[in-house]
Amino acid sequence: MKRSRLNTAWIGMLSLSLALLFILGGCGSTKRYRPVVKYAHPSDTALEKILRGTYGKRYRYAGQGPNRFDCSGLVYYSYATMNLWLPRKAIDQSRYGRAISARDLRFGDLIFFDTRKHSRGIVSHVGIYLSHGKFFHASSAKRRVIVSSLHKPYYQQRIVAYRRVYAHWRHRAPAPSHRTKNPEQQTTPVSRRRRRLPSSAHPGKDYAAENTRTTAYASTQTPQTDTVVPTAYSAQTNNAIERIGADDTGSTVHDTQSGQSLY
Repeated sequence: MKRSRLNTAWIGMLSLSLALLFILGGCGSTKRYRPVVKYAHPSDTALEKILRGTYGKRYRYAGQGPNRFDCSGLVYYSYATMNLWLPRKAIDQSRYGRAISARDLRFGDLIFFDTRKHSRGIVSHVGIYLSHGKFFHASSAKRRVIVSSLHKPYYQQRIVAYRRVYAHWRHRAPAPSHRTKNPEQQTTPVSRRRRRLPSSAHPGKDYAAENTRTTAYASTQTPQTDTVVPTAYSAQTNNAIERIGADDTGSTVHDTQSGQSLY
């Protein structure tokens, strides 16, 4: 009887060891997708094309493209495709760029949330702002990449921070060339080198003001009290899209130029 129990225990331990070995082997053989740089510099036009291509893709935890995403993986993929390499985790992404208020939101800005059951103001979710109170994100609840509304109490009550990460390149003038003396004939050379954010894009630096002033870093541990949601684009984003697909309520917002639904 005692020998039978020992044999049963030994078989159980062996089965568990084999199962763990199989799982670990599978994880080790899985390679994470590394985004391909398609645009030399970030821009509204490039980001719009990227978001259109990812809309409706399936949600997967730790997914970072090209067909499966989690929230921070979607942001990582979108910006990396524009040669702007952010950290992989949402809480680390929330420390890049500069803090902005809800009134200053414009297309391409990042919005960070604490979606945990017991909210403590710690970042656990991220989305990309579109316009008219809409944002683009990979939803674990809907299991796909969708557009949602910041006007929803669920999201509005869980906002932690707003950050701007690529305005430094958005309106940057072309670099001068040594081949000609006429600056109007210059074009920005395309660089294929991957780069991370410059030091000016780190917390505490207001690079959008062209280094004329600095701003204090807004801690992502304290929820924002300013939850006013803008209803239109800023004047600096004239050609930005109004919408990238249907939101999670099924409502339809139309293109500002043609009046037709984008999807």
